[in-house]
Amino acid sequence: MLGCTLFEIGNPGGWSSFDLEPIGLWMRNYLNAPTSVPPAPTGLTGVPTNATALLRWTNAPVTPMTYNVKRSRTNGGPYSSIASGVTEGVTATTYTDSAVTNGGTYYYVVSGVNAFGEGANSAQVTVTMPNVNLPDVIVTAVGWTPNPPYATNHIVFRATVKNQGTAPTPAGTTLGVGFSVDGSANVSWSGGFSSALAPGASVILTADGGPTGNYWAATAGAHTVVATADDINRFPESNESNNGMSAYLGISPGPPRINTFSVTNQTAQFTFTATTGLHYQVQYKTNLTDVSWQNLGAQITAGSTTVPISDPVTSVQKFYRVLQQN
Repeated sequence: MLGCTLFEIGNPGGWSSFDLEPIGLWMRNYLNAPTSVPPAPTGLTGVPTNATALLRWTNAPVTPMTYNVKRSRTNGGPYSSIASGVTEGVTATTYTDSAVTNGGTYYYVVSGVNAFGEGANSAQVTVTMPNVNLPDVIVTAVGWTPNPPYATNHIVFRATVKNQGTAPTPAGTTLGVGFSVDGSANVSWSGGFSSALAPGASVILTADGGPTGNYWAATAGAHTVVATADDINRFPESNESNNGMSAYLGISPGPPRINTFSVTNQTAQFTFTATTGLHYQVQYKTNLTDVSWQNLGAQITAGSTTVPISDPVTSVQKFYRVLQQN
């Protein structure tokens, strides 16, 4: 056992040279600091479950700051780190790997890390996932009506749900979708579809219920809507962590308006009203009988409620419009 005793003589008030307390913490850290990398963790085990592998191991005699978890599809490596570094390293002696698929075989090792560096890898453990046919539902698209939406509109969300698993969703069990805005609880949901969805098939599900109806009352600003398939886990899937998809949703008080238009030195200059943070696209035509509009530059993210536009005019006439983008 290594230790020391610090004695303080005199009154440290006003006499910092007598004050030994500030170095006490430093001395403790110095005495506890590692002098070598930690030894390899021992007792590594792996338990397969549905689309997850649970790893456990024994703490090294010298406690590391973190553990690095490494995985390979090849027996004996090479291994790729799946949890490492100061921010991602594992501090407990367990780790759940959810980035695996049923029927696959995975090889794991774990190493300890302290202030001195990374130690050696543990002995390898092999985890063979069960060969289970299960559905796996994901959201491939999110939409809404009306589009574009404006403040106070009742927005009805919809989602395209695909079954990318190896078995159909169970017939008679609801394949639901929950819709949330800006991280809130579900503002609406779809709960009326209970047919089997075959592997590889997709279905568009529209909100048909919610806390106050099948809609969300829009508020102005930039929002994020998240659609989550099988949001309350009514049936097992091969991957339970890939059900959600997010989409940008910009809400303004009303359509953008072009104003203060002028032409000076063959340059058209105008402004349009906007909502700060929302996305807009300016378009033009040289003839109103043309079927399509052309984009004038890239999409614009409004930095204020008035956006200035300048465009060289090389034709006799040019027509402009501004669209809110989602």
